[in-house]
Amino acid sequence: NIATDHIFTQKNRPTGGGWVMDTYDASKWGLNGFLLSWSKAGEPHNIRVNGICLGATDSHMLRGFTGEENLTPELIASWMKPGDVAQVVMDLIEDGRSGYNIPVWVDDPVVLTPQTDDFSLKVGVMKSAFEA
Repeated sequence: NIATDHIFTQKNRPTGGGWVMDTYDASKWGLNGFLLSWSKAGEPHNIRVNGICLGATDSHMLRGFTGEENLTPELIASWMKPGDVAQVVMDLIEDGRSGYNIPVWVDDPVVLTPQTDDFSLKVGVMKSAFEA
């Protein structure tokens, strides 16, 4: 499950993208619900389910969305590298946890975040959403 940063947002972007992103954000929240349900259902069968909330990762999709005319070496250098994200996935597989939505954001270290018992962080919900 790749859920993107529309579930577990970067520090500078609250959830809920307004009228431009509402349906997209809603689809990602749906994926988050599947993640939690599937991780619980798979647990007795030793099936693990996790999500990775990606920020901007250098990919064909992102390059196409950005547009050839806007691609600069500086912009591309600011994006995460697919190999770094793949390493997080490999670390997650080795780690053995289930039911987590892992944040992987630009400008933060591209590493597997520590396990937590904090439910809001485990399923990728920002704590601030509960403090409002």
